[in-house]
Amino acid sequence: MGLYLIAESQSLASILGTTWVVLQAAIGLGFVIFVHELGHFVVAKVCGVKCEKFYVGFDIPIGIGPLRLPRTLGKFTWGETEYGIGIVPLGGYVKMLGQDDNPVNAKKEAERIKTPFDGELPSMGDVVNPLEPIASGLKDLNRSQATPDANGGAHLDPRSYPAQPVLARMCIISAGVIMNVISGGVFAAIAYRSGVQIMPCELAGTLAGSPAWQKGLRPGDKLIQIGKEGQPDEFLRWRWELTQKVAYEGLKEEIAPLDLLIDRKNSDRQWFKITPSKRVRPGGMSIATLGVFGPRSTRLDSPPVEFDDHPDLAKFGAGDEIIGIDGELLPVDEPTQQIKFHELSSRMQARFDRPVTLTIKRRAETKEAEATEILVLPARRLRHLGLIMRMGPVVAVRENSPAAQAGFQRGDVIAKLDGKPVGDPITLPQRVATMQQTGLVFTVERAVQNTVVQETVVVQLSTTDEPAFAAGDYQSLERVGIAYEVSTTVDQVRQGSPAAEKDIQPGDRVVQITMTALDENKQKDAEAKFGPSWNEPLSLENTGLNWTSVSALVQELTGGTRLQLTTQRAGEQRTIELSAIASETFWHTGSRGLKPRQFLRIHTAASWVEATLLGVREIKERGAQVAQFLGLLATGQLSPKQLGGPVAIAQIAGSEASRGVPSLLLFLTFLSVNLAILNFLPIPALDGGHMVFLSWEMITGKPPNERLQMMLTLVSVGALLALMLFVIGNDIHRMFF
Repeated sequence: MGLYLIAESQSLASILGTTWVVLQAAIGLGFVIFVHELGHFVVAKVCGVKCEKFYVGFDIPIGIGPLRLPRTLGKFTWGETEYGIGIVPLGGYVKMLGQDDNPVNAKKEAERIKTPFDGELPSMGDVVNPLEPIASGLKDLNRSQATPDANGGAHLDPRSYPAQPVLARMCIISAGVIMNVISGGVFAAIAYRSGVQIMPCELAGTLAGSPAWQKGLRPGDKLIQIGKEGQPDEFLRWRWELTQKVAYEGLKEEIAPLDLLIDRKNSDRQWFKITPSKRVRPGGMSIATLGVFGPRSTRLDSPPVEFDDHPDLAKFGAGDEIIGIDGELLPVDEPTQQIKFHELSSRMQARFDRPVTLTIKRRAETKEAEATEILVLPARRLRHLGLIMRMGPVVAVRENSPAAQAGFQRGDVIAKLDGKPVGDPITLPQRVATMQQTGLVFTVERAVQNTVVQETVVVQLSTTDEPAFAAGDYQSLERVGIAYEVSTTVDQVRQGSPAAEKDIQPGDRVVQITMTALDENKQKDAEAKFGPSWNEPLSLENTGLNWTSVSALVQELTGGTRLQLTTQRAGEQRTIELSAIASETFWHTGSRGLKPRQFLRIHTAASWVEATLLGVREIKERGAQVAQFLGLLATGQLSPKQLGGPVAIAQIAGSEASRGVPSLLLFLTFLSVNLAILNFLPIPALDGGHMVFLSWEMITGKPPNERLQMMLTLVSVGALLALMLFVIGNDIHRMFF
């Protein structure tokens, strides 16, 4: 009973926590819309316009057969205005007298505000407008609509929107956008004054063969400036400054190089010019990447992934912090008082083939209750399917590396090492890492004038402190400075292995892989670990994937999970299923199942002046970002499938809210700028479209043709509704497919 009550209490706490996060996100999103409509409302009131409704959300009738949903979630009337929350949470509106964005109602609304003209303008009666002096000033600028209509038989109600001078109507229409920009800056200023949690632009490592790897970027390097314009900033953010910039460059037809200023420990700052590359991911989608890992701390997000049934693994807990290895305390980052994971991983890589003793600081409610404990993390054996694949070509040579100095070229295929066959390309990095000699002799096959010749390349190994191994889609010899591909064609089959029993032969080519599970429980475990699409077939043909990617997946296969291979021989395909087995000789060189948390730091503005300046910077950067993506969308360089709708916005808002109020405020800044720019696009039915019509009226002295306005508005409303359905469809597709 006691255990049940504890579990129930934890579940209730989790539900309440999730509910609070969702509520925060909903309030934040609603407030952004409220601020936009408040801008229209306040300026309309200043100009003396009667506002009949003020709604967040749309109060439109919705029916499903005989079932009719309420139009509102709540409403009340105060003075002459009805305030409410509409049932459809896709925006909001202010209904002014004589103005209606629905073309169907526009004609009726225009007739409603006309009354017979008796030679004298009607009085506003007892309506009190405390801002009358400002309103009068606006009216004095242009009185064209405060006089009888062209026929002289009727006049417009002076409190209606069409009766206002052009400049006044421009102020009303633009007020929502201006309020969004101002409120976005206020959100950002409050966030930075409170302290924004950011992931700094510090490298935990690079992907083998990636652009950053080729340029020689190393773990611990800190990015402090992107582009030659501006000033160095130690608070550059991984997600916004780096990731967004690289993603934007990747959407262009031709990717331009980025100038990056790197602050390297115990060294001078150095500029690097690096061109992002397109990286093909499963499913055929390609993304731009520099090939860098974001920083992690040594605090565990969850216990290590279990393997080899080692009893000590159950002693690791979420929230525990690793502070030492084999009796050596790890260096602490002074500004954050955290330990960076690459300090631990580099030491574990140097001991990849033996157990390590870790000093753990146990998570506790108070600092006084913290305690340390010594735990052993065993070496993890390399898992394989019994296949040795063919060596593929060299795909990258690191600049200024021993390989570059020795004459290695992209496209070389390593045939021998020190006069002996190269063997399994998957285990070659381990064998080279343990070699004691200072020089290696490679025999490579090189294409020269349509023929393949053998060349000898003598490499003097690096004496610098390079990482022992690198992760990624390719294998790499870090001491040498080359990255190479591993073919999906079988070279050898290990005797006595599962593959040998399935009659796989040298020359067979693996064209597709699929994960399978033995029973329903294992299926649930696999789905929890790999996601809902865990058992979808993955093609190795024309996707940029090679056997290194498959080998990385094999390391994750646990008992009850197998790999189904589709092989091709002499034009015929067959499907076989293999279980992973542990090597007796080689070891996994990764993090041994450790799951570290993100390395985060707090950026707090020292004063409100600094916070305001950071808020202005945020507005400018987010505005430029939205404008850039709109430009790519308009030119066809960005697929509409990348667009997100209300579901995506709500998901991101919830994610940011879970990280704290400052993170949510920064997202609301981005959303405010987004809303401002999109609303000011020159599309009829949006604020920008109204501004186009008003500009025409100001220039020509008369409004555009009513029929033309109505036609354009109808078309734009239909297009906007279609776009809304499209982005909602994108949201649904991303959720379930």
